[in-house]
Amino acid sequence: GNNESSTTTTTPSTRIQEALAGLTVAFSLLSKAIACSAIVGVNPLVGLWSSVIMGITAPLIGSRAGVISGTAAVVIVPLSALTVTHGVEYMPLCIILSAILQGLFGVFNLAKTA
Repeated sequence: GNNESSTTTTTPSTRIQEALAGLTVAFSLLSKAIACSAIVGVNPLVGLWSSVIMGITAPLIGSRAGVISGTAAVVIVPLSALTVTHGVEYMPLCIILSAILQGLFGVFNLAKTA
């Protein structure tokens, strides 16, 4: 095979396209973060800042290219049941526990890959 390394060049046009794509994703996550906050029963700023933190953290620790990291609607139902039953005090613990479980799935290669 060909062992030449391919280099990607970024032109001003490419940078503009990437910036517009990022803004599009940010605006699409804005309404979702607010809606999920309302469903869980917390302040909308909690959902917004959670999405910001997740959007910054995910690429830094190894997210896949093209994957949008943000509030997942599938998590909202059990999280809202938790907050209704026990209040918001257990929400950070629940999120940290789920992050640890996801990390262990990655470390032990238990996740399915496409």
